[in-house]
Amino acid sequence: MHKNSENFKAEELRNKKRVVGNTTIQIIGTVVNAVTGVGITGILARYLGVKGYGDLSLALVYFSFSGIIATLGYSAILVREASKIEEGRHRDLNILVSSGIVLRSLSAVVAILCLAIYILPTSYSVELKWQILLMSLVHIVSILNVFNFIFMAKLRMEYNVYAAIIYRIVHLLMILLCVGFKTSLTMIIITYLIANFINSGFAYWFSKEFIKFEFLWNFSRIKYLMKEAAPMGLAGALWIIYYRIDILMLDWFKGVSSVALYNAAFSFVQYAFMFSSIIMVSLYPLMSARFPDNPVGLNRIYQKAVDYVAIISGIGSLLLMVVAGLVINLIFGREYDAAVWALRILSLIPLLICLNNLCGHMLLVLGLQGKPLILMRSFGVVINVGLNLLLIPRYDYCGAALATVATELLLLLIVPFIIKQKIKFFPSPRNFLVIFPVLLFCLGFIFNVQSMVLRTLIPVFCFMPIVIFLCRYDREELWATLCLKPKE
Repeated sequence: MHKNSENFKAEELRNKKRVVGNTTIQIIGTVVNAVTGVGITGILARYLGVKGYGDLSLALVYFSFSGIIATLGYSAILVREASKIEEGRHRDLNILVSSGIVLRSLSAVVAILCLAIYILPTSYSVELKWQILLMSLVHIVSILNVFNFIFMAKLRMEYNVYAAIIYRIVHLLMILLCVGFKTSLTMIIITYLIANFINSGFAYWFSKEFIKFEFLWNFSRIKYLMKEAAPMGLAGALWIIYYRIDILMLDWFKGVSSVALYNAAFSFVQYAFMFSSIIMVSLYPLMSARFPDNPVGLNRIYQKAVDYVAIISGIGSLLLMVVAGLVINLIFGREYDAAVWALRILSLIPLLICLNNLCGHMLLVLGLQGKPLILMRSFGVVINVGLNLLLIPRYDYCGAALATVATELLLLLIVPFIIKQKIKFFPSPRNFLVIFPVLLFCLGFIFNVQSMVLRTLIPVFCFMPIVIFLCRYDREELWATLCLKPKE
């Protein structure tokens, strides 16, 4: 084994270890944040009831929609630009950070104003309108989160993890105080402001290890970033519309109770987005550094990512599918039992979203954040809205879940071909073609079997041997990545 390990070049092995190490620390942080986040969600769902939790869900959805303008795709562009700045060029990094702060500040103000113009004339109660606008102020208090792109570019995401853990714990403590003192939804929303302000402050504080920040105005840099981020901002807008329009459509067609039930199910799926982002935070800078000068290296990373992401996210989908009933009852209570059906359908999302996110970042690496990405996202929105219009009136929140899964699958079948047009390389989809049908079988089995023991054991014993013996992965490479030290 040691002899064969000589086949791994030191730099390649070092990069793999950086990816594994960076991903591991983020997974640990995500687990901590997931536990506290699920705790917060469960506490609020039980305390507020279906109606109150539905109102909070609407406030969070409108916050997401205003985030279309508030963030405008700057983060990915800042990471890309920072990864190209050589060590020691502190002035260039300061100019980049300063430009990011200026753009983020202006965008946050415009986002809140646009939300106010839309919300105030609506038929929502006066109290709910102001609660929605109060939630939108998070865009202002979290402006210093722009420093997070430094951690991403340098593959030092442990600092972002530390800040996020502190944020979650502080938020949990404040929520417990609100519940203990039986405060209103307005006070609960204020806790979001305080917690995000603390998170933003720690992002700035931790960045001092990498940069002695000095505000440097550079209009040409701001103009360049705005131009580069505009397509990403539009793509981000389409992404948020795609993932959150179903909440508003449920509100329009079925009411706030359906919103609460669907959001209860979707709250677990959101961790799939977090996990896919964790993986890409580690891979994105490495892929960006290899294009266009090292196409062979880029293709190799792309294929490895497709292989391993399919396996890891497929296991996540299976786990969510098996424990859906348990986690809904444990976290939300019997009042939300109906959400179990939607969560089981949405359990396919971790596999699909992780692979789609990988493909989306490949588009960005290749400089295809313009027309190709916009067209892909636009297509997704049109299909998703159409499916929701068709399925929600008939199947309620389960229809919304079906629409999301179907759209994700369709996009996954299309985007790799767009990438192939640019790099003339199509990764082997073997692992996905093995895992997805097995997950469909397990889902059908769970829907048709009453025994909780069988619903747990049969899918696991069916899935794991197939993954181990039929999926493609390199055992020697895994051993070297995890156990060997690269030669100096």
